[in-house]
Amino acid sequence: MKCYVHHEEEAVVTCAKCGVAMCHACEENALFRTANGTGQAMCPRCSLNEAQSIVDYESKWLKKRAIKLGLCALFIVWGLIEYFTKANGLYDMFAYFLIAAIIINLGGNKKPQSIGSQVYNATAMVKSPVAYFIGWVIGYTIFAPIGLVMNIIGYIRTRTQYKKDLEILSQVQEAVTEMH
Repeated sequence: MKCYVHHEEEAVVTCAKCGVAMCHACEENALFRTANGTGQAMCPRCSLNEAQSIVDYESKWLKKRAIKLGLCALFIVWGLIEYFTKANGLYDMFAYFLIAAIIINLGGNKKPQSIGSQVYNATAMVKSPVAYFIGWVIGYTIFAPIGLVMNIIGYIRTRTQYKKDLEILSQVQEAVTEMH
């Protein structure tokens, strides 16, 4: 079987995604591989599709995250203004921080917990669900500004990675163009 890019070369592997034949040079210079870059090589066309899907996903995520962070910042600043301009502004600040905390946590990916943490949380919820809920509300409200800062840092890191991924996408596009 011959390589689908280099028609004169013998194929040594197949693409991990589509199964087309690839020669040794194509396999060695593969831009994407399965198993986080250590597995079977992908052909240039599948690499391009993979790079494009990563860029598309990150683009959507960044847009949604920017809106969430803007809203959270608005509510936190609004809460601070209420606190410093009103006699009883602490309650208003608490309410605005709570709204910011809810917005920050909406739709977020939950990290897996250990079995011990899951048992502890379930036990606390069963023993005293009201106290658990109040503790959750107070904790998230107090730490809303810290959560905002942490999310902004994560957003900046993701934007940096997004720019790198755009560069990779252009490299993949160039490589595919050169091969055909």
